[in-house]
Amino acid sequence: MFKFFVGLESKQMERIELIAHKRDVFSKKELKRAREKAMVPGTLCFRGGEFPLHFYTYMDLLEKLDKKIEPFFIKLNLEGDLYDVIMQDLYRHPVSGMILHVDNLELSSEKIKMNVPVFTEGRSPGVAMGGILSLKERELSVIALPDKMPSSISIDLSNMQLNDVFRVRDVEEKYPEIKINKPKNAPIISVDMSRVLKTETKK
Repeated sequence: MFKFFVGLESKQMERIELIAHKRDVFSKKELKRAREKAMVPGTLCFRGGEFPLHFYTYMDLLEKLDKKIEPFFIKLNLEGDLYDVIMQDLYRHPVSGMILHVDNLELSSEKIKMNVPVFTEGRSPGVAMGGILSLKERELSVIALPDKMPSSISIDLSNMQLNDVFRVRDVEEKYPEIKINKPKNAPIISVDMSRVLKTETKK
């Protein structure tokens, strides 16, 4: 039976400061004025049922965060009050693409769900023989405690032969502290036979 090396990047999750200002007025006029200054309204939600906090933050900061590949935590600085949060939803205008609103969720001792990128390393013997490497999932929805959340998942290809398939269960069996939000049998990456190889095999 072939073996895969699965690596979860265990470095401490990056924490990025997001400067915000309290929002006390909720009129359309006030919202328009804020957007003219490139400010975006946002909400901070709490797991304990507390009333959410409303704020404005800077559009250019959110654009930079939205372009990051690896997941991250946010240190929300709300006029000096600090909160550890994750970005839950980012809403954009369907035509212009402009950021309209951001929802954040405070981190706690409960499990969270984040999208984690999938990377590969090494060279597959199956590909060297003419196989085709097929990456089915470039990122995975991972459920874990905040301190167990990986920043990436790395798969070593050096033992992947023709027709080998790396599945969700291969990650979860090695790292039981995380759960991937897909069926256990779902493929992540495979080495498929090319049409030429299939033709040669039939001869």
